[in-house]
Amino acid sequence: MQIQINTDKNVAGREAFSDQVKDVHEHVLKRFSEHVTRVEVHISDENSDKSGISDKRCLM
Repeated sequence: MQIQINTDKNVAGREAFSDQVKDVHEHVLKRFSEHVTRVEVHISDENSDKSGISDKRCLM
């Protein structure tokens, strides 16, 4: 299964964060690997001018 992680320019630590997200998704989606060939994950910071954890968006 191919997992592609996309982040916007406002997500800090893009490469390390992307690797962590990919590892989690590989583990969770492992049981579907015979049926799913590709997953795209888009992570963005909805309001980058303010800090906080609740302003992140994940779209699969």
